[in-house]
Amino acid sequence: MRALEELRTGTGAVPAAARRSVRVTLAACLAFYVLLYGLDRSVGATYALFAAVALAGLSRIPGSGRQRAVVIVRVLPVTCVLVVIGTFLAVRTWTAVAGMLVIGFCLAFAAAGGPRPAGAAPGLQLMYILPSFPPYAPDDLPERLGGTLVGLVLLILAERYVLPDPRVPGYRDRAADAAVEAARCASDLERPPHTLPAAEAERSKAVAETLRPSLVPEAERPAGPGVRERALAHTGLAARTLLARLRNLPAPAAGLPARKPGLHVVRAVRESADGTAVLLREGNPPPTDSAPCGGCGPNSPTPRSRSRAPAPGTPRCWRSPTPRSSCARRRNSPCTAGRPDGKATRRTASGTPARARPACGGTGSPGTAARGPCTSRTPSGSPWPSPSPAPWPGSTRSRTASGPCSPWSA
Repeated sequence: MRALEELRTGTGAVPAAARRSVRVTLAACLAFYVLLYGLDRSVGATYALFAAVALAGLSRIPGSGRQRAVVIVRVLPVTCVLVVIGTFLAVRTWTAVAGMLVIGFCLAFAAAGGPRPAGAAPGLQLMYILPSFPPYAPDDLPERLGGTLVGLVLLILAERYVLPDPRVPGYRDRAADAAVEAARCASDLERPPHTLPAAEAERSKAVAETLRPSLVPEAERPAGPGVRERALAHTGLAARTLLARLRNLPAPAAGLPARKPGLHVVRAVRESADGTAVLLREGNPPPTDSAPCGGCGPNSPTPRSRSRAPAPGTPRCWRSPTPRSSCARRRNSPCTAGRPDGKATRRTASGTPARARPACGGTGSPGTAARGPCTSRTPSGSPWPSPSPAPWPGSTRSRTASGPCSPWSA
């Protein structure tokens, strides 16, 4: 009784192989004996037996019995076409060999469609090889097709209804669980002490590991070239990255309260994660939009999000984002006026030449030699930019002396 229960509900490799063996044996034997002894069709019985064994026993189509049945239904017309082609190309040896090369290349290239087409390719190749062997008998084509259809129909019914496999969570469900876990972590980070407890961090790490491709069943991996598969793969990667960032987010400095922009960012993360989970599970659009949150939307106070309009009277070449514009290459233009060599000179809105700015790292810029890269200077003259709220948790735009990035500290 225990062995039967394990056969019905087991999720390991041995119970799955045992269930598959039962299905293939039942479909192949039933089709063969019915056609051979019941209808006296020896050719049809041979093709029925071979079709069931080729597409189930000799092919490695991943997934549950229901998923394999769907794949076999889709390749059923292709199987019949291959039987017809093999039957007529068997008239000469060179034609059968040429057909083998062309069909073999096409079936091998079909593996780019994902693991299921790749798993069905060996069985489809065998369904061409069998009729392409001598003797050349085009008169037996109806019986060959009939036997192939009988064998595959019985195989589809066996895969669908005989010993169904237990359901395993798909990649979409795993991504939705990761989004729910990210929302829970963000909700915990909104409350003091604004850090995840050890148990919550371990749970988020375990949920993120379920999205690792090596731990996802082959049939559930989003490995196809379609838009949905690529979108699911990107969603899973984003969910894993978000969980890692939330798990490693440092707490505010001791004795300092959390800043409002940081709380707004964490709240936006929670709302986005909730909306993603709803979209993955129910297919409905997210109920909220986190774009206008404080500190990360169009009204953000961060300097990079502002677009400064040029002052009145500014030459056109200084409005262009390119360093060298056509205006700078023309003589007698507002940019080159007053320069004997014709080179561009930056002018202010009043028309007077602006003071030359020393190069980054030069002697005329105190502190830039130690810093190296060019940075914007503050009105106070300090070489370091003034603190600004970080747009996302873990952003490098809000570094503190302690090392890790945090949206909480000033």
